[in-house]
Amino acid sequence: HADGGVARYDREAHKFRSQAVQAAWRLGRWDLQREYLHVSQNEKDFSGLVPFENHVSHLLLCLRDRDRSTYNKILKKARSSVLEPLAAASMESYERAYPLLMRLHMLHELDRTATAVFDPDSQEAINARRQMSVEWPLRLGS
Repeated sequence: HADGGVARYDREAHKFRSQAVQAAWRLGRWDLQREYLHVSQNEKDFSGLVPFENHVSHLLLCLRDRDRSTYNKILKKARSSVLEPLAAASMESYERAYPLLMRLHMLHELDRTATAVFDPDSQEAINARRQMSVEWPLRLGS
């Protein structure tokens, strides 16, 4: 249990909280997710950045709450957290850049979903839903 890890290993608390945030959003425990995000909002990973998973979790919570303003702020931070290391990684190798490209793709997918959530009747949202309804079955092998 993450709370036990936080209590027992104070120096590693940020790692436990990051894992707890991920578990909470995967389980749909929005109350826990909100609590862990609040507590860990100023924590950084080993590189001095907010863990990417915390950004994704916060974006999902904003979508659920239909909080467009906060969503846009967090999306900007999440993109920055990926683009900065991607610039360096792209000079080194594809293997090093690939995980960062996948993170950008995840943010793109979330942003397409946000269009459908925040402006459901707009033409852009209708087109996004139509495109996703074609792409997702292909990705999932259905």
